[in-house]
Amino acid sequence: MNPQWPPPPPPQPPYVFLSSGGYAMGNLYTALVEEGIPTIRDNETLELGSGLSSEEKEKMFEKTLLPQLCTSIEESKLVIVIISINYLNSSWCLEQVAKAVECNKLILPVFDDVDPIELRLQEGSVAEAFFKHEETFKDNPDKVRKWREAINRVPISVGVAEAFFNNKEAFKDNPDKARKWREAIYQGPISVGWSLQSRDESQAIVGTVFEELYGFPAPPLGLLFLYCSLFPEGYEFRKHELVQLWIAQGFDMREHRGETMEDAGIKHFNTLESQGFFVRSGRADLKVEYDEVITVPFYVTPSFFYKVNPSKLSLLENNCSSAKYCRVVDGKFDEASESSTQHMSLIYQGIDEMAFGVIQKFKNLRTLLLLAGCQSSIKCVPADFFLSLKFLSTLNLSGTLISRLPGSIGDVKPLRYIDLSRTPLSRLPDSICSLDQLQTLKLRGCNDLFDLPEDMHKLTALRHLDFNIGQQLSDMPPHLGRLNHIQTLSVFLVGTRDGHRIQELKNLNDLTGLLCILQLENVLSMRDAREANLASKKHLQRLDLEWISLFAENTKLQEDIIDSLRPPSTLEELNILSYSGSKLPSWLSHRSFADLIVITLDNCAYCELFPSLGQLPALKFLSVVRMDAVKEIDQTFFRSAHEPVDQAIQAFPKLEILEVDTMPNLKEWKEVKEGDLPSLLQLKMECCPQLVTLPSFLHLKSLKYLKLFKCPKLVLSDHSKLPTSLESLLIGDSCELKSWCRKEGDQELQLER
Repeated sequence: MNPQWPPPPPPQPPYVFLSSGGYAMGNLYTALVEEGIPTIRDNETLELGSGLSSEEKEKMFEKTLLPQLCTSIEESKLVIVIISINYLNSSWCLEQVAKAVECNKLILPVFDDVDPIELRLQEGSVAEAFFKHEETFKDNPDKVRKWREAINRVPISVGVAEAFFNNKEAFKDNPDKARKWREAIYQGPISVGWSLQSRDESQAIVGTVFEELYGFPAPPLGLLFLYCSLFPEGYEFRKHELVQLWIAQGFDMREHRGETMEDAGIKHFNTLESQGFFVRSGRADLKVEYDEVITVPFYVTPSFFYKVNPSKLSLLENNCSSAKYCRVVDGKFDEASESSTQHMSLIYQGIDEMAFGVIQKFKNLRTLLLLAGCQSSIKCVPADFFLSLKFLSTLNLSGTLISRLPGSIGDVKPLRYIDLSRTPLSRLPDSICSLDQLQTLKLRGCNDLFDLPEDMHKLTALRHLDFNIGQQLSDMPPHLGRLNHIQTLSVFLVGTRDGHRIQELKNLNDLTGLLCILQLENVLSMRDAREANLASKKHLQRLDLEWISLFAENTKLQEDIIDSLRPPSTLEELNILSYSGSKLPSWLSHRSFADLIVITLDNCAYCELFPSLGQLPALKFLSVVRMDAVKEIDQTFFRSAHEPVDQAIQAFPKLEILEVDTMPNLKEWKEVKEGDLPSLLQLKMECCPQLVTLPSFLHLKSLKYLKLFKCPKLVLSDHSKLPTSLESLLIGDSCELKSWCRKEGDQELQLER
């Protein structure tokens, strides 16, 4: 008898029964064990020893091992079956499947060179295996019938169903094949299925197994989700904010070289959302606020708010062990442990000095969050508060009345995340610049903050400097170009001194989201503008180019400068404000900007022509405001003068909203060719006191909303027709247009005086 017999007792349930018949398991068993999932293999139970004849092994299997095997399956919570040709040829493997089906166990199949369709229909190699069994067990046909029925109950991959429904056209000329697939899909339950190919697939199986066993996502997802136990029920958060909190705790979720921590975190967040742990709260930031700069709520990527799925809250409560994570409600620190609590959130009214004194006792704190709803009459943090919190990595004081931070915050070297948004802070302590591990600093809505510390360039680990107070700052800190890891820099104020010039942006090629460049009048040359290297910032979604005011001198220089500020072709939104050139940049109408969705041109008062934007393939929103020098809208707006008029190419193919506002010298809009503006839904013409004529809009088959305000000279001739698609016509301070307002069919058109 083999010295390993009898086998060691199986682990205590719940555990996984891994049914492979001792054949190839790839990395699966190792991955399960490494994750700490109690797993028993059938070849541990079925160690038959050497020197036994086939007949002796069969007798031992029937009398001794089969009952033991059945007991292991009965006590397991789920059964993983690795289905291979060898597995299907094995009678005792099929007995395992039959037992799992009999016990109504959750079966997770893994296919090793076996076609799931052949398994379901019992064709091909599967049919051959069962033919052999029927020959072997001629005297016991019920046994083979039981195995067939059991195999038919094994779920096949959900991907099979997707393949069928996504490829119905492929089966149009092969009805027999379509019938087989349809039968395979509907003949039994559809569940998760994998192919045993790589360690990544083994990890995917492990994640599902872990959640099935414990009702909680496997690490690292479980650790990330557990951090949310700090949030009260219904607490709303944005995706990128939670990812930044995870990163501050040292969770490095990267899986391959070149992937950023943020991208990896977003991927893990999306996985948790897809598994139902996070749900959208029903609210979204549809526009990115930045001072008075207008952006468009319809097309910019919305920042959705999320919350923990209420059905998963109990998981957080049950897995919050040893007070490591503690949520303090209404000042009750009873469940917190001064020695073991590492992450704490405070949710109550009336935080006072006594509360800060209590918090100081938790010397192992890594996280301190004062969440929404916390109010305080305290306007400053006690001077010695941070001296006790040597391990703090995350600090959120947003929304409090704190107007001053002590310099001792600079002694908390592990700090990686600080949120001071919506506080009346008037200055930041200079010592904050000594936090060489700081990754995220949030200052949004700090309306009393007019200066930033001079030495912020020393924050070499900084990835996110998030603030929307650019227009109230007198200057930017110098040498921000040294922040090589910076991804969020919402605002950059151009200065004229060394370290403040636009060239500081040169190497900041990881910038993402919004970049608003203010005070562009301080750019002294086209060379300086070119050195900013905006085209290399491939991750930018929105760019604002803003001058502080109009000025008539150096018009040609301003044209050269804006030509040199060409953004990346991947840009989605562009806003140009208070530009003093007589023409807009040549790159603006280039077709390479295939992702550009939103354009706002505001106070470009010296520009004499509408830009040729009609060939931008993705443009959906265009707002033109205060272009005083423009006198007419003609075909150059739709097509470049250098391009032949090609009727086969529609101008503005995706444009849905066009706004023309405060154009004091605009007199005429000449024509709209048939086929142009095929997607236009809304057209607004406001404050155009010299406008006399508009073209016929009869060809605008999608137009639903037309607004004509403060256009007193506008007179429409009889040939000016409205499209039948129009649902709302708003006219105000334009008496000459009253006769144009009419009813057509059941559509009610509105008139505003």
